[in-house]
Amino acid sequence: MKSILSFTFSLLWGGVMAWGQTATPVAKDSTPVTKDTVVPKKDKYGLRVGVDLFKLSRSFYDSNYRGLELTGDFRLTRKHYLAVELGNEKKTVQEDHFNFTTNGSFIRVGFDYNSYENWTGMNNQVYTGLRYGFSTFSQTLNSYSIYYPNSTFPSPLITPNTEFSGLTAHWAEVVA
Repeated sequence: MKSILSFTFSLLWGGVMAWGQTATPVAKDSTPVTKDTVVPKKDKYGLRVGVDLFKLSRSFYDSNYRGLELTGDFRLTRKHYLAVELGNEKKTVQEDHFNFTTNGSFIRVGFDYNSYENWTGMNNQVYTGLRYGFSTFSQTLNSYSIYYPNSTFPSPLITPNTEFSGLTAHWAEVVA
């Protein structure tokens, strides 16, 4: 079985190498490309959008979590990007002595600096950036119990279901 796989691989690799060595005909009215020919570099500018797949997939396998984050950036110059991230999350946390649920939305706005020098035709990024974040959220205290270190009887579980709404947060992030 191993020899069949290696034979198939070598046959495919040989075909790829032979195909890569075939000469492409050059039109008579075109200028041949030499090592000294300067090819103009065309940088792409515009809007890119995306979604955070981890948060989206975590919603399917973690019953205590629901979240979605959309991202976008806009290329301003060759190395500078304007970045925006917005999302919504709901998470329930269960610890030994308390249980609470947090639900809220957030937005992060900032910029990225691409420090990678791309070759012609490449569009890679190795970037650093800065973000300002703002969030509105609410927290609900579902239950808690008071910790007694030398208790003979278990402490009672208190379920106030108290909601604290209208909460906000501001923060800054360094992105790399």
